[in-house]
Amino acid sequence: MIKDRYSDFEQDYLGRTQNAINVNINEELESLKKKRELILEERQYLGDYNYELKDDEIYNLMKVEHVDTNAYVYSLHRLDKLGKLMKEPYFARFDFAEIDEEDEDEDDLPEPQDADNYYLGITTLRDPDSGYILVYDWRTPIASLYYESNPGPAAYTAPSGDIKGLLFGKRRYTFNNGKLLRFCDVDMPSDDEFLNDALASHADSHMKTIINTIQTQQYKIMRDYIDGVSILQGCAGSGKSSIALHKIAYIMYHFRNKLENKKIMIVSPNGIFSDYISTVLPDLGEENVDSVLPEDMVNEILKIHEGYTYFSREQAIEAGLSSIPYKATMEFRNAVVDYIKYLSKTIFSPEDLIIEQADKEITVGENELRDLFYSVYADISLMDRTAKVAEHVCDKYRIRANEQRQQIFYELQYMMKSLSMTVLYKMMYTDDVFADKYGYNLSEDMITKENSWEDACALALMTLNMCNTDELSKDVFYIIADEAQDLIPVFIDVLKTFYQGSNYLFVGDKNQMVFNGTGNFVEDIKTIVLKRPLRVYTLDTNYRSTIEISDYSVRYLTDNSTVTSVRHGADVIEETNLTGDVCREAVIEHIRKMVDNGFTSVTLLCNTLKEAQRIRNMLRLPMAIENKITFKALPVYLAKGLEYDCVITYNVSDDLMYTACTRAMHQLVVLKDCSL
Repeated sequence: MIKDRYSDFEQDYLGRTQNAINVNINEELESLKKKRELILEERQYLGDYNYELKDDEIYNLMKVEHVDTNAYVYSLHRLDKLGKLMKEPYFARFDFAEIDEEDEDEDDLPEPQDADNYYLGITTLRDPDSGYILVYDWRTPIASLYYESNPGPAAYTAPSGDIKGLLFGKRRYTFNNGKLLRFCDVDMPSDDEFLNDALASHADSHMKTIINTIQTQQYKIMRDYIDGVSILQGCAGSGKSSIALHKIAYIMYHFRNKLENKKIMIVSPNGIFSDYISTVLPDLGEENVDSVLPEDMVNEILKIHEGYTYFSREQAIEAGLSSIPYKATMEFRNAVVDYIKYLSKTIFSPEDLIIEQADKEITVGENELRDLFYSVYADISLMDRTAKVAEHVCDKYRIRANEQRQQIFYELQYMMKSLSMTVLYKMMYTDDVFADKYGYNLSEDMITKENSWEDACALALMTLNMCNTDELSKDVFYIIADEAQDLIPVFIDVLKTFYQGSNYLFVGDKNQMVFNGTGNFVEDIKTIVLKRPLRVYTLDTNYRSTIEISDYSVRYLTDNSTVTSVRHGADVIEETNLTGDVCREAVIEHIRKMVDNGFTSVTLLCNTLKEAQRIRNMLRLPMAIENKITFKALPVYLAKGLEYDCVITYNVSDDLMYTACTRAMHQLVVLKDCSL
């Protein structure tokens, strides 16, 4: 129950806001009904008179129907946002009075009663009668006053220029299903009990939005320039993934004109994380952002190589395959790049071409063929160039017969080192001329029986540089690559080459590598992605985990990184050498205590998916526990970027322990040298 001298005003404003939401919802529902009827009529007309209409009339009708359908979809999205506003109309307010330049005399400065009230939410809401803005979108320029300014003189940048004034106060609100539970005045977003309450809350069914607890540094990263390359190095729990998603929402709000016919794309570490993303963006007021796994991107490039298969990083872990660490290094990426350059000068070894004609024999010299291949048609992709050279020769010497033209094409093909990209790739390891010229220590031993993820990335990079890939979709305006510490250099080059005109935000933590890598993803990106400007941000505060969990987890770091946390909690529990039923009962008892403490999200982390499935089946949690919590058993690599109320680690290898431990928000149990 709210008891405060401002309560009446706040309750009145809430009532006015919710009434406006209801009116907007009803208007949108009526609009949806009319739009649906119109679209159905258009489709009916097109179906009834399809054979009588001219092509241009059909085209125009389909174009109109497409526009009306988009308007209908927009209304659906608007209705969804209004529904979210009904549950939480706004989360913050600030009071601000503008100052005209001629009124900057101290005697003319505005008083608190002169200030306007600005309420912030996930989208803008207007009074349907007066047009007055009741709620401002958190991404509007004026909202920066709340996130970045202290009470007192303040300014923000509007489209018309800088606006100066006085900021008199800021307020934070908590709602539960549309009911105002409480509010309090704050100075900065981090200076109040609301942040600690938010951090102490339980892990939700999906990653949380942080628009109501954004810290000043986080907000500046979200609003910073989008051109060029941005790299965010953040410790576990620093909010870097959330910042990335909020930056997407910010870009979509402010740069819609630049996004016309272009996409924003997230390169996500795994399918589970992609599902989480799909639930967060609508809560920020945006949808329709593509998410792609690195494997999916590589598969799209390699689909022209029928029958090529490889072990993904996860499959390699599960199969116990040992990859070659060298292939995850910058030197290997450089070797592939240099090999592509080498092939661009050596892949075609011309010989004199003899063309038999009825009355004479024509010889096309090797120098002419060399000039055609390496100079005249240098703008044609390497693997498609012989076709162009064959066409040129046939046209020049007036070869008309299809059979003879085909024979010339085949003879030119024989002058290539190979027509198979996979064969060409494997030749890199055995080409002594290449190795000697560029100084690489490659050997046939590096050609593994099972194609690895690193091999697939190398082949994809060769394909992008040597084959015609124009049919692949590349029109992406902004790319966010999460868990960038696990992106090997050769894949970073694939990403850069595939989406050459894009801007980038790479998000990662050098201490959370799950797969092979160089351990220095920031420098790798700087070296490979040469687009400028380039900015690097660093976050070193863990808002997710308690101080106890954070302090325990840093024991497993080897670089003396400093990580801070902001709240205390339960001590970390560590147990060793538990076996069989004793181990099983211990795990169940830990989970039971977690349930008794009110936690609802518990995850057991181990090294492999096979092991996780075995443990999940063996535990056989009592129904009294199963019904009260969401319990998962996962390998560490599938938990990247995610968070849970409580985590139990089971024989997790030391190099993965930092990542595993920092998935826990409130309680951590570590089991070592145990056997279930």
